[in-house]
Amino acid sequence: MWQSSTLENGRSGAHIGKMAREQYESLLKCPMCGRTGLADMSDDKSHKTGDYDTRIESVTQGFEIKGKDVICSVCQVSAL
Repeated sequence: MWQSSTLENGRSGAHIGKMAREQYESLLKCPMCGRTGLADMSDDKSHKTGDYDTRIESVTQGFEIKGKDVICSVCQVSAL
């Protein structure tokens, strides 16, 4: 017979109040060669500071994620 522990119940209760990240696509365009693509991104607003934490989740072929930026794989310049 399976029984839940207090720790497991405490964890599930903590997830109820957390909001989901907002997900969206952003158009990419290299200013040098004109290559275009899409970036899958998400935002989460901090309840403490009100700032947004933006994440780049994935990009189309021909682009690379570098920290909080997306660069053209050929030209090595920002495409956001």
